[in-house]
Amino acid sequence: MKTLTKEEMIEQGRRIKKVRQDQNLKQDDFCAALGISRFSLGRIERGDQAIDSPSLFNLHQQFGVSSDFILFGKISGPSSDVDAIKKELETTKELLAAKTEIIQLLKDATGVK
Repeated sequence: MKTLTKEEMIEQGRRIKKVRQDQNLKQDDFCAALGISRFSLGRIERGDQAIDSPSLFNLHQQFGVSSDFILFGKISGPSSDVDAIKKELETTKELLAAKTEIIQLLKDATGVK
């Protein structure tokens, strides 16, 4: 397992702080959601301590934040992108089929070819 550099911990801390600020949460409320102490959060946000796995999991569960974003600065992981695109494509196909059926019904009802 790779040991994080101080710079990597600082960057992770900045990203975690950004999530908290984007959610308009005070440290106490954010800590409660993650299940950590305010002291630990302060150390994590300053880059003095790395976020642990349970807290990272809670961050994802509570706020929908990708661990790839926190750990590596990536907006989303490739597998989640593929799954989201497949789901959106399927929904789009269903909507298109429904719209095509409606158009055909309207054409039939009005005699338009």
